[in-house]
Amino acid sequence: MDIEEMEDFNSEQMPTFSESVTDLLPSLLSQIAAKAVSPEDANLLLLGSLTTFSACLPNVYGIYGGREVFPNLFLFVTAQAYAHKGRLTLCRHLVEPIHRQLRERYKFKMEEYLRKQAENHIKRFTLQGLIIHYAHDKYKKP
Repeated sequence: MDIEEMEDFNSEQMPTFSESVTDLLPSLLSQIAAKAVSPEDANLLLLGSLTTFSACLPNVYGIYGGREVFPNLFLFVTAQAYAHKGRLTLCRHLVEPIHRQLRERYKFKMEEYLRKQAENHIKRFTLQGLIIHYAHDKYKKP
């Protein structure tokens, strides 16, 4: 590829989702796309959002062609430095409430587990203490 071809390639406009697609988006995705500064940015935010949401569906799967398929998406973006790729980091804020809820659930379950562990240790040592005390009294010389 010579220099002229590379310049033509670099200046070529990439296709974006048509308005007929963006008009049919659910309200949350429409709100996300509305924050975009350009059609390319809207595509980037939509793809990033879908990828982020897909990470929140670990137990969802379907059967396609006799095989299990999962909704998890992966996104790899290459573009010029000025292409607003950094805005993808904003997509993680979409799932913060889910992340927070999972962390709280984990914390609650861990506290419950540790409490039960402590109760079991107390029961075990109390039971052992009673057995030892009983055995000591039973074989005590008069």
